Amino acid sequence: MASDPGQSVVEQVLAAPALLVRPACVDFRRAALALLDGLPPGRGRLVLDFSATTDADSVGMAALIAIRRRARERGHPVRLRGVEPPFGELLRMARLDGQFETERG
Repeated sequence: MASDPGQSVVEQVLAAPALLVRPACVDFRRAALALLDGLPPGRGRLVLDFSATTDADSVGMAALIAIRRRARERGHPVRLRGVEPPFGELLRMARLDGQFETERG
């Protein structure tokens, strides 16, 4: 991410629900997209905290894809924080594990 050395990166953190399934994932997606839209160009990063997330469905995975797409359009990286099994296994099976920066707890 290119940025002016005199300006700091603005990081927004959003906690994911324990179950990334409908209807909770719809609200999660909406909140994440709003945070991405509010980040300053070239100086923003979105961190999605999955430390409490244990399960997801296809709608939850689709929400992650939509978040990743919007982040790329805006030039912002998205980092997944606190991804642990079994949610990490779901990301791997959906082939999303390599699509995001990740960090442990």
